[in-house]
Amino acid sequence: MMMMSGSGAETANLVGSAFIIISAITNALYNVLARKLTQRYSLLTITYIMTLFGFIAFNVIAIGNHVIEGTTGEFF
Repeated sequence: MMMMSGSGAETANLVGSAFIIISAITNALYNVLARKLTQRYSLLTITYIMTLFGFIAFNVIAIGNHVIEGTTGEFF
């Protein structure tokens, strides 16, 4: 996309490109798994579990950042 718009590779960000690739892979995995899981579980159950895993993952990341910065009290 960037090459076709004329901006060239010098403005490309390697980290951003990696995130786009990771996003495409995780989206593909979600589509495959969701197709199988919707046959066994209701959409409400799948949504609840996804929200729970997101809550846990992002809080673990946040607590890790606060521990590294020494500001754990601010989190709680």
